[in-house]
Formats: sequence, C-alpha cells, structure tokens
Amino acid sequence: MNNSYRKPFPLACALLLIVACGGGSGANGQGTTGAAPPAASQSASPASAAAQQTQQPRAQTFRGRIGEKLRVRVRLRREGDALSGSYSYEGRKGELSLKGSVDGRGDFTLREYAAAGAQTGLFKGKWGMTEAGETELNGEWSRPDGSRAAPFTLTELPVALAAGAAVVTREIKEEKKRPRYTVGAEYPQIEGAGGRFDGFNRAAAEVVAGEVNDFKKGMAEWEEPPGSELGSYIEVGYSFGVATDDLVGVLFDIGDYYGGAAHPNHHTRVVNYDVRRGRALALADLFKPSAPYLKSLSDYCVKDLKRQFREGGWSEPEQLDAGIEEGAAPNAENYQSWLITRRGLAITFDPYRVAPYAAGPQSVFIPYSALREIIDPDGPLTPFVR
Repeated sequence: MNNSYRKPFPLACALLLIVACGGGSGANGQGTTGAAPPAASQSASPASAAAQQTQQPRAQTFRGRIGEKLRVRVRLRREGDALSGSYSYEGRKGELSLKGSVDGRGDFTLREYAAAGAQTGLFKGKWGMTEAGETELNGEWSRPDGSRAAPFTLTELPVALAAGAAVVTREIKEEKKRPRYTVGAEYPQIEGAGGRFDGFNRAAAEVVAGEVNDFKKGMAEWEEPPGSELGSYIEVGYSFGVATDDLVGVLFDIGDYYGGAAHPNHHTRVVNYDVRRGRALALADLFKPSAPYLKSLSDYCVKDLKRQFREGGWSEPEQLDAGIEEGAAPNAENYQSWLITRRGLAITFDPYRVAPYAAGPQSVFIPYSALREIIDPDGPLTPFVR
C-alpha cells in the first residue's frame, strides 16, 4: 500500500494476468518466497554442486497492471539471474511466455513471446521489495521496437496454499441507464480445497455484495444534476495480505461516485479470516488478553504518519498534527481497516480520517517486531513471529 489516492480499477475493463510457474510451488501455482538459489560455483564440491543443480528455482505469483486499464497476474520463476514464466489476460484465451534476466542491482528485462514464437513485447524495470516483504516489479512495457510504451506495476501475491487449492476472481458487473450508473466489483474465492475455505468465501462475497447494495440504495435516492458528464459508479478491487491454509487476509478498495457530486468517495474494508476456527478475526484476537494494543498501535501510527508527511514534502505538515492525533487516537473506530501480512500489520486510514481528502488514504506498516511483547503467543500471528 502507499499514501497516494488509489481508486480501484474499472472492473468492466479490468484484466487479470496469470503466470504458470514450476518448482517450489504447489499445484495451485502460487509459489513460495525466499532468496533465489545461488548458481553452482567452480569451487564447490561435486556433492554441493549437484545439490545446487537439483534445487528447485524460486517461483512467484504477481498481480498488478499495465497502463491504466490492464489488470494482470504473472507467474514468474527466478533461477540465479535467469527469469522465465508466462501470462494471460482474463477474458482472453491463450498465454504469452516470458524470458529474461535480472542483475545484481535489481534491473531486469523480460521479453514477451506469443505462442508462435514471435516477440510481442518487452518489460524493463526494477526488482524491489514492499514494506510487507513482498517482491514488487516496476517499470515500462513496450512493443519490441519501443512503441506503445506504458508503465507497469506488479506485486507478489502472498499466497501459499496446499496443492489443489487456487484463488479465483468473481465479478459483479452491471450497467443501468435510468438511473445512470455502472457496477464493477471483484472479490476472491478459494476453490479446490474440499470446502475448507467456504467460510472465508462467504465472508468475502458478503462484503462486496453489501457494498454494491448500499450503493444501489443511494442511487435510488440520488438526483443527478442536468448536464452531468460523468455517470455514477461503484468499483471494488481487492489485494491479499496473506493466504495460507489456516489464515487469509484481504483488503477491499471501494470507490464510488454519484453523478454531479464534487468528487468520488473512497474507503476500505477488510476480511481477516481464521480458517481453522471458521470465523472472521477481531483485532483483539491478535493480542494477549488485557494488553493495551490500541495504545501500542496508536503510538506507532501517530509517530509514523507525522514522519511520512514531513518527509513527503507536504506543505506545513504541522497543521496536520491535530488531525493525525485525533484520527489515529487509540479507539476501535480508528482501527477498523487492518490487514494481516507475513511481516506485520498494515493499517489503512481512509480519506478524512487523519488528513484532508486531497491527501488521500494513508497507511502505516507496523512490523511484528514492534508488537512482539503484546502479541498472543497462542494466537493467529504465531506462525509469523516465531
């Protein structure tokens, strides 16, 4: 997550890109994380060299976009400095293969090939990491000759499910002329696990269905001013914080607009689901009984938000201090949008919560090391803080 305004992508034209990768991942192709295996050196013993040669290459799955419209998922395999994988667009048949390399500085190139073997595109960018510890790829896509250039961003999906389970995206699409509005919403479902994720699937679907229904109720009472050019809409996208056989965390970005209004609205919802116990988690479930967890979260967030505004070049950031102290104060209302990741809690503050609308949503990543003393040792975060 970042601190800029992030309106969900228009899902009527959103595309998902899925890359198949080999060794190191389960049958779902979601892949695992970790350092890329080193290439066998000349000084290595025959036994160690053989072990390195048989080690499975690192496999990762990414989700992101090319340009403003194309949503994509990429499955990519990294072996030393060599990269390979493939991708496809949701709603289109066939796959494009990827081959390239990455150097020690993180600069990478991926050539895109059609099934017939002709090169159809070129990715050039930087291989980096997010605060949550996921790999992030940023750069520019173009035709092989450099034409039709468009920026791309791909973020690693923190999904590690047992063989047979896979994430699929469901969509709600609707277009109506009277009153004039469109609906484009997506949400994840985990299938192929014998009903293990049924509870999470229901919870995720209910969040999105509820948001769409609330928008429609608002539209029933809304009178669009004459001459309004932009029609009304609601758009919902999602991102994973973590997805394992025991725990799933998903954040939903919701953007809506009522034709003729001054500006769009934006807010977030989360589902952090304990699969083993079959229930959605409350924030208090993560910490020791009676632990002052809200104060701990507040102290960290207030300090970090002030730092972000000062370092981000915001004009007269001290004017925001009062809003930050109030909007990130230690009360449950301020901490409804929290997401479990593998390395820490990602806290989102929706527009107006800690800063003016123009500043957009704000986010703070709190590493588990900062919360270690109050985390419940028998709670759902235990696998991440051992």
